[in-house]
Amino acid sequence: MELSCRLKLTEERTYELWQNWLTAPDRATPILPEPAISPQN
Repeated sequence: MELSCRLKLTEERTYELWQNWLTAPDRATPILPEPAISPQN
C-alpha cells in the first residue's frame, strides 16, 4: 500500500512540474508530451 501511495504522489508531482515548467503560459505546444497519470483505485 505504501508503494502505491508513493507512486501516485510521484506521478502527481511529475505532472505538476510538467504543467508549471514545460508548458507555455499561452498554451502553445509543450516542450515535452503530457505525462500519463494512471487512474485512481
